[in-house]
Parts: sequence; C-alpha cells; structure tokens
Amino acid sequence: MNNPLLSKNTQPYNSVPFEEILPEHFLPAIREGISQAEMNIDSICSNGDEPNFENTIVAFETSRELLDYVDTVFQHLFYSEADKDIRKLINEINPLTTKLGNDIYLNDRLFSRIKAVYAELDTHGYSEEDSRLLEETYNSFVRSGANLNDEEKKRYREISQE
Repeated sequence: MNNPLLSKNTQPYNSVPFEEILPEHFLPAIREGISQAEMNIDSICSNGDEPNFENTIVAFETSRELLDYVDTVFQHLFYSEADKDIRKLINEINPLTTKLGNDIYLNDRLFSRIKAVYAELDTHGYSEEDSRLLEETYNSFVRSGANLNDEEKKRYREISQE
C-alpha cells in the first residue's frame, strides 16, 4: 500500500497531502515512526563519545521527526474531522505513543547524557536558543519522571498507560 505519510512529500510548501491520507495509513506510519525513534534513541544512548549538545540534545530533538509529523497530522484530523474511523484509531495510537514517551523519558542512560550536557549550561557559553532548548529538554525529562526511583517510575508508567 502506498502510504503518503511515509512517502516523500512533493506538495507545494511541504504542505500535508490531506486528500491522499486515509485512516488505514496512520497505524503503519505511527509504528514506523516509533521504530525509527527507538533506533535513534538507542543510538544516542550507545554513543561512546562524551555527551555534548550535538550528539545528545540535537540528536534527541530530531530523533522523532517522522513520528512527530504523523502524530501531528493525526491530531489535526482527529480534532477537526473526527469521523468514526479516525476516532477509533485514538484507542490504538495513544497507548503506543504513551509507551514510547515513557520509554524515552524514563530512560536512565538517555537522561544521564542529557544531565551531563545540562550541567555545563552556565559554563559552556551556549547561544540563547541552544540554552533554551537544553533547559526545555532537561525540564521535560524531570517533569516526565526521570528523577523518580525505580518503583516510582514503575507506578508512573502504570498511571500514564491507564
């Protein structure tokens, strides 16, 4: 099946080809986006180099590009059209994206790399934009439970999956 969510976008201004997208395109595209994100996160975590802004923060920021695109398109359709087929998908998509979010934000190896870069925030001389991205990235991990102990993380996963 030709999936416009997984194909090179040839629309003017890179606009979303809504007229080509069918409800059955979303789950395969979400699953592919999750798979790519997991591989990218694993690559960041297994990077043997010292954590730095490029190999950790920028790599994290771009690690979910396909998933973010597909999920954004889905959310727009869900909130604007919400026919029965799209509404039905939310019950399949949300658990998948929630699990990935937990797997990312509760990942000790990833968070330790982010913390190492964040520890240099005041001494490294980052640009205003880079500082903001670093702070937002670090704080999103903290807000999502990265500093919890293992038992608390387990409970957090249960609650968020519910």
